[in-house]
Amino acid sequence: MHVKPQGAHGANRPGPKVPSSLDGVERKYGKAGRLIYEMLAKNYLAVLAEDHLQKGHVEKYPDFVGIANVPKSPGWKAVFDPDTGDDADEGDGNESGKGLGRNAEPFIFEGANKRPEHPTMKWLMKQLEKRDVGTGATRASTYSEVTNDKAKYPLLTEKGQKLRLAQAGEMSWRLLPGTRIGDLGLTEKVYADMRDIAAGIATPRSAWPSSPTGCARTSPR
Repeated sequence: MHVKPQGAHGANRPGPKVPSSLDGVERKYGKAGRLIYEMLAKNYLAVLAEDHLQKGHVEKYPDFVGIANVPKSPGWKAVFDPDTGDDADEGDGNESGKGLGRNAEPFIFEGANKRPEHPTMKWLMKQLEKRDVGTGATRASTYSEVTNDKAKYPLLTEKGQKLRLAQAGEMSWRLLPGTRIGDLGLTEKVYADMRDIAAGIATPRSAWPSSPTGCARTSPR
């Protein structure tokens, strides 16, 4: 997938502006508009569907946790398929759907380290999502900016879906270690602090107790 600057847009979120009827949407935007609104509504309802998660571990090995999803009802499946019955999960081959048992048999698993994955757009987006950096639209827009070959100083180049450092990107990689500029860990902390402040469990002063200049004390090596 290639994201162009004009292709980035905000996420579709539930809000107060709801069409009065799907027929009106279809008259204005065609059948595609109707299908889009139907899918948005179903996806939102699916988020609210009931679910139940079981966790358990072997008595002598509490660090090894087992997880099973046990639907109390058809849940989100009923949103997309109203004809789904209460026994829809039976016989689907998913043993975890039956819940955790009371006995476990340990076994030794031997594995080997995977070869490091070559950076791609998908890999980079996963890293940003893992650290909760920005929204999906923000991440897509930022990716478009740093890989734009028409920019004066692009940081990354994309060739055959693989990412490599551009000249400016390599220079930044050599200069920035030891600083907090472009530090994903710091960005992750700032987002977490903002959520705590919004929830009322922290204040701006307590969330940022360091010097007023923040990261100005550090400098490139």
